[in-house]
Formats: sequence, structure tokens, C-alpha cells
Amino acid sequence: MDHNFSELMTLLDWNNSEINQKKGREIAKSFKDLSIFMQPLTDEFNKNVWDNCAMILCEKTDDELEPYIICLLKWLQDLNWPGALSILRRLSSFSYQESMVLARNKCIEQAKKDNDSIWIDNMMKI
Repeated sequence: MDHNFSELMTLLDWNNSEINQKKGREIAKSFKDLSIFMQPLTDEFNKNVWDNCAMILCEKTDDELEPYIICLLKWLQDLNWPGALSILRRLSSFSYQESMVLARNKCIEQAKKDNDSIWIDNMMKI
């Protein structure tokens, strides 16, 4: 059964029952493009789906996540954001250290430009 982005995000909304959210997480396993789970920010879907998006991402392998390391690091700009602590824990077990260091350095450079010392501190927890 094919599901589109809107249907999936509707299921993942934290205002839904846990049964519907779980159904959404199951459906999400069939999605190959993980970019849709990187902190969606639309008028309808934003922080209300981030916890579930983080759960989906945390179940992915290092190989699947490697192309998205920078996006995942951006999630750490505020550890109060839904899903941020889950992402932090997942990145802490990431095995491709060279990729992590390169991505973290790039994000640290951006954080310095933005004068975002909190984000830098959060990235150093990995």
C-alpha cells in the first residue's frame, strides 16, 4: 500500500493515538528517502512529528544515516526540541568516526558564524 508524505505525517503527529503513531512508524520503514524525516517544517507538520521522526531515524543503520549526518547534527541545536535527545544518543553510537568528525567540523564552523555556542556544546557531547 502506497502512502504519501501527508498521510504518513498525519499518522506520526503526536496528537494521534499511540496506535496510529506506531502504524506511521511501521509504514515509514518502507521509505528509502530519509530526508523527509529530518525535522519536517511545514505549516501542518513540524515539531508535532519530530519525536516520531527521530524514532524512525534512530532505527536506521549507520550506512543509511551517513548521508544525513549534517542534518542530524542540526537537530542538536536545541536539546529541548522533540527527538533531539534520541538523535544525540544515536549519533553517540555512530561508527563512522571520520564522517562524524568532518560533519561536526562543518557544523561547528556554521555555529561559530551564527554565534551559537549552545549548538557547539551539544555537538561536543557526541
